[in-house]
Amino acid sequence: MSFGLRNAPSTFQRFINEMFLGLDFFPAYLDDILFASSTEDEHSEYLKVVFSRLVKYAIRINLGQSVMEENRLEFLGYMITSEGSKSLPEKVNAILNYGLPEIIHEMRTFLSLINFNRRYIKDSEKIQAVHHEYLKALFTDASDHAFGSVLQQFEEDSWKHLAFFPRKLSNAQKGYSTCYKEQSGIYLSIKQFKHILERRHFTVCTVHKPLMSAFQQKNEKASPRQLGHLQYISELYTDIRHIGGKENIFADSLSRIESIPEIDYDKIADAQIDSKDLNELRSKPSLHFKQYSSDSGKLLWCDISTTKIRPFIPQDFRMHIFQKIHSLAHPGVKSRVKQIASRFIWINIRKDITQWAKSFIHCQKNKINRHTRAQIATYIEVDDRFSVINIDIIGLFPTSEGRKYCFTCIDRFTCWIEVIPFANLTAEIVARIFYDYWISRLGMPYCVITDQGSEFRSELFKNIGVICRFKILADILNKRVLSIRTCILVHVFIRFDGVRKPLEPPYDGSFPVLRRHEMHSAVTIKGKDINTSADRLKPAYLLLADVDVPYPKKIDTSPALPNKF
Repeated sequence: MSFGLRNAPSTFQRFINEMFLGLDFFPAYLDDILFASSTEDEHSEYLKVVFSRLVKYAIRINLGQSVMEENRLEFLGYMITSEGSKSLPEKVNAILNYGLPEIIHEMRTFLSLINFNRRYIKDSEKIQAVHHEYLKALFTDASDHAFGSVLQQFEEDSWKHLAFFPRKLSNAQKGYSTCYKEQSGIYLSIKQFKHILERRHFTVCTVHKPLMSAFQQKNEKASPRQLGHLQYISELYTDIRHIGGKENIFADSLSRIESIPEIDYDKIADAQIDSKDLNELRSKPSLHFKQYSSDSGKLLWCDISTTKIRPFIPQDFRMHIFQKIHSLAHPGVKSRVKQIASRFIWINIRKDITQWAKSFIHCQKNKINRHTRAQIATYIEVDDRFSVINIDIIGLFPTSEGRKYCFTCIDRFTCWIEVIPFANLTAEIVARIFYDYWISRLGMPYCVITDQGSEFRSELFKNIGVICRFKILADILNKRVLSIRTCILVHVFIRFDGVRKPLEPPYDGSFPVLRRHEMHSAVTIKGKDINTSADRLKPAYLLLADVDVPYPKKIDTSPALPNKF
């Protein structure tokens, strides 16, 4: 069977099991066959049986890798003897000589070594229990809008967070009683963390005290759905305890994401007095405004035409409220418009929220709606030899006779290749190699295509191009046509294609665009003009106040080079 297929090992193992079906005196793991006997005659009989099965199924053995009639041998990482199996000496030495772990990766490596040989360590489970049996507790809470739970572990005299689980309530769940909301939150949290809590003792901490007697109540008082949830919870060994609200801060915060902190309604009430937008809204017959008293006694105008009381927000407080709400979860545009418009009111509220949500920098850098995909470009064929050449530098290679790099030249017409090894990578050496090994032998080209290496962008190499009268074009290696629809690119984000750290955004930016061609765009990054492939660009949606240049900006959209010479 072909190598590389994911089902190849299991298929081959089934074949081996079928070939040696009925022979219980030896195990076989893939292509490793082991059998043992107590006498030499019995060993010879076993060999005849094994060889007959191999001949029947047309299987050949490798005599160079086979061992027969041995008193002890190594098999699947263990030493097999007449007394049984034991660990290999080198594995034991690796455990004994293992240094004190300093990071989590080293600790996991050491535990893997221990677990591989745990059958030979007395009381291995008890010794390692300290790493697994920390006291765990599930803190839960529910509000009128969402569930929230935090799985914590008691370690070093304090609670350490392991995982978080928020869940928004559906319209049906919002109609549940308070007790059933709390019970549903416990049920969903245990279901979410079942892979961690199963077969472990843990405690459920809730601020709703009646849940402590939930398992003692009569079945007639609960609905079938509630009984099903209680039965699921009881399948795991749980201990439900009551805690105060001050001790359940994290779960309470997750369940109350609808509340907006740091909104000073007293200042909003003062700003409403001279607001012209409020007078305009009050004149609309579809809205019904009424004054409500705040905690300090100031009157706040609110709209009561809907099921919720919506305070009017003056101009100076609108962006502040949007940022406070949007920073909680960063949802989509439609969800954010619906959430804010149902709680506050001002003129053109939906238009403002839409623009602000689209222009939020953190969302644009972290959310990938659709990568830019460019069409493959077409190139005009070259009709003269040595007129258009591609040059590049490859390396770093292992040192050979003091040389670590290679200078490559390829003619587009004849595909003639020149490779020149050299030692040090500097602009002077690269320019000298190109002049001595190509121009002096094959003549001056019409066009030289390079990448964006600093050696080719140096003033020395540009001056050689002026003296020898050839063009230097920066080929960004991705021959595609820019297809960012109808927007005028003033700022863009650039996709980071390397290995990202945890929680690192996939895009960097935003960066201003200087020139836009069919294949690439010139972008200013840290004061330098960098040519970037169109496939790595994402248009940045910015407000006019965030753009440092006049808008709309006239950008060079000349055809991409080197399509034409």
